[in-house]
Amino acid sequence: MKTRFFLLIYIPVLLIVSTIGIWFFEYVLTGNPDSAFNNLFSSLWWTVQTVTTLGYGDLTPITLGGQLFSILVVAAGLLQLALIICPDHIIGFRPLGQLSWSERARIGRSPDAESHSGLFG
Repeated sequence: MKTRFFLLIYIPVLLIVSTIGIWFFEYVLTGNPDSAFNNLFSSLWWTVQTVTTLGYGDLTPITLGGQLFSILVVAAGLLQLALIICPDHIIGFRPLGQLSWSERARIGRSPDAESHSGLFG
């Protein structure tokens, strides 16, 4: 449930920040009127393609700042997809000391295992 609430905030913020960011790096800073990112709708189109990892390739950043910003947007999009696909109990990490007896038995760890060992370790 926490993940759903987080995504409810994360996705719109990601779309807005990425749209304005790529528009700023590719159009505002360069001052190039022929830029592919000369309006916010084109920048939003690029953002949706990039965040969803679709990537048609029709819009690509050409400045170094735009390319570095794109790397961050791709990473944020992959995080978004991971949060959508994986439920809380898969992503969640709890030290072994916080697991119940039944959870420890399920993962094959004895109750005497070191408490700093992780669920995935």
